[in-house]
Amino acid sequence: MIRVVLADDHTILRDEIRSLLAREAGIEIVGQASNGLLLLEVLAETPTDVVVLDLHMPAMDGLTAIRFIRQQFPQVRVLVLSMLDHEYYAARALEAGALGYALKSSPLREIVHAIHTVHQNVLFLCTEIGLRLVDRLTHGTGASTSIKGKEPFPIIQKQNQEPPIVGLPLGTRTNLNP
Repeated sequence: MIRVVLADDHTILRDEIRSLLAREAGIEIVGQASNGLLLLEVLAETPTDVVVLDLHMPAMDGLTAIRFIRQQFPQVRVLVLSMLDHEYYAARALEAGALGYALKSSPLREIVHAIHTVHQNVLFLCTEIGLRLVDRLTHGTGASTSIKGKEPFPIIQKQNQEPPIVGLPLGTRTNLNP
């Protein structure tokens, strides 16, 4: 059984995700939080395998929460579930320590697959973001790696350099290369 904690500041969305995931075999919702600070309190009191969190939350945003989770609860895997469909945000989340990134518009089966995947310490990117990132990394094409007013994410800064080697924790597999 995968013990999951949900963190999102929208109660109705959190309740709906909980309701949908409660029907899935092998997944148990063990806690909820409306912001990053409350999430850390829940994690301190509740054995958890996977956190599913939004990036935009009050009190402590998702990226900051991910960094704290990696430091204080290194055994907990983090899956970001966001409405932000730009690969910039996915890259920032992975850089902070998340193991997966899915969109709130993803089908339920993809979100369930994402939870199972990150639980196994395997990198997960939803299809839409994953294809754009792979295209960008392998061909230097596709969607932009930066957003106006934001710096480009670090794995793609110079066009005329050798392809980057993206390191993953030892023993980590990806859903792109199982």
